[in-house]
Amino acid sequence: MRTIAAVALLIGMFAAAGAGIALAAENYANDAKRFALTVPDGWTAVPGNAGPVDLALISPRFDQTSGLCIVVSKMMTESRHATQAALNDEMEKGVDEAFWRAIVEDKSARDTTVEQRSELRSGRRVFLATVRQTMKLGQEDTPMRMELALHVVPGLIMMGQCGANQAQFSAEQNDIKTITDTLNPTAGVIASLDRPQGSSTLVLFAGPRFDGDIRELAHDAPDLRLGHTASFALRGAQQWEICDRANYQGNCRLVAGASAAAFGGRPLAIASARRVAGRLSAVGVAAEAGAVLMKSARERMVTRQR
Repeated sequence: MRTIAAVALLIGMFAAAGAGIALAAENYANDAKRFALTVPDGWTAVPGNAGPVDLALISPRFDQTSGLCIVVSKMMTESRHATQAALNDEMEKGVDEAFWRAIVEDKSARDTTVEQRSELRSGRRVFLATVRQTMKLGQEDTPMRMELALHVVPGLIMMGQCGANQAQFSAEQNDIKTITDTLNPTAGVIASLDRPQGSSTLVLFAGPRFDGDIRELAHDAPDLRLGHTASFALRGAQQWEICDRANYQGNCRLVAGASAAAFGGRPLAIASARRVAGRLSAVGVAAEAGAVLMKSARERMVTRQR
């Protein structure tokens, strides 16, 4: 299920150092991305500069605790006509421990434990998880605790992730609870939701940095007979399904939007690929957004530690 999309956009996703603003406790709203939350006293708000992450919140105690929150809000045009009840049901069936592990686990993390739960807020089911794991931050193994909140509403998926060192988590706990409790979608009409029309091309690279042998696909390919693919790029608006066996069988995942991903030294065997019509799974989009969020958080923490 895990699709790490938009990783190529991470470079330059935040404002330059010092561009954030340390705030007294106040409400923050992003009307374009349709989310709002309360910023705790003294936290620095760093809006994303058109990158995959829309807001970073940095604790005034970051040097001691690594306290950090990140929010991403992603329009999902395919769900704009769905009812909230239908989305609640779809997500409740798909958001389980395996879902959260697909988001948070990678080769730099170990000893992961997940505690999951959900709650109703004004008819919306909000999915929550507490994750504890040891992460590689720079050269050090650091036990971390993270709180994640996932919101799915018609036309929009939003996820927030807050984390801090396990040893110092109590110093951040109240502020993090304020952020996750107050993070909610805002009301309003989503503009320009229609899916753009036009062709779509899936580009497969043998190398991990969008290099090496290249294979471009503009049409369905039931039997590629390729070696391993270490990275890919998707150009155009359509969705594609990629599978590790011929005839669209085996382990399959959806990729959508103008996205790109590198698989971090773990190449995939892509044996078939096809364009997919219809609505993209809300669960799949949530996993995609969460993977981007986790990657961004790790890189942000490492940068701040240097």
